[in-house]
Amino acid sequence: MNQELFPLPVMEIKKTTKNPLTTEFVFKHLEINLAATWGNTFRRLGNQVPGWAIFAVKISDKEKTIASEFGGEAILKGVKEIPSYLILNLMQLVFQSPKKDFSRLGEICTLQINIDNSQSKESYTVTGKDIKGDLKVINPEIYLATVEEHSELKIILHCRYYRGFLKKKEQEYLLSELSDKEKVIFLSSNYCPVKTVGWKTGWRAEPPVIVDLNNQEEKLILTITTNGSISAQDSLLMMINFLEKSMLNIRQLITSKPEKEQNREE
Repeated sequence: MNQELFPLPVMEIKKTTKNPLTTEFVFKHLEINLAATWGNTFRRLGNQVPGWAIFAVKISDKEKTIASEFGGEAILKGVKEIPSYLILNLMQLVFQSPKKDFSRLGEICTLQINIDNSQSKESYTVTGKDIKGDLKVINPEIYLATVEEHSELKIILHCRYYRGFLKKKEQEYLLSELSDKEKVIFLSSNYCPVKTVGWKTGWRAEPPVIVDLNNQEEKLILTITTNGSISAQDSLLMMINFLEKSMLNIRQLITSKPEKEQNREE
């Protein structure tokens, strides 16, 4: 194939950090219409970036373990929040693995919150700082619950490193080996640490630059916002890595000979 038909653009890139969660990447000197192709590609690949999320919890007060976050039995004695509100607070937690080799797709990690306020005469405010385990909590200051005096609260958090969004029905098989699975509350999980991927180009950013009659250039402004567990730059590199591997697989499928063809040659 003639490589001159598909010349790589001579690009420039400028990176600007808008805030701790958002970074803007500006790619200059792109061929006309190439910026839109790349912008749409990165926007769609955002959900391929993996992250940690809670997929199941087990919640107990001083006397019992609740089996559901809803219904008349879903009452935690000595805890201000009803279970459904408590779970909503837990879902706001952002986790990060302290070790890069610990984050393997599909890996499960269990964390715990164990508040014994039975000997105290004052209520206790539970935050992300009270979580114990192998994952780092990015937002430890987040409010989770209030445990009243002479009360206890114990929560087991089952977390998973995965990508995309999964409904709770799709995750109930993950803890099949547990003997008391009926006391575990499964949740829907958004694993993706990339919150938004925005882009603009062409007339939405600024008019294309006319180099000569046969050559026009434009730029792509790509803005990525994450939840803080991964940087915008690392998430972009993950998207590119996913795209590279996918294209290599497709190339191998196209260039490899079908089995029937191989058998004929033999």
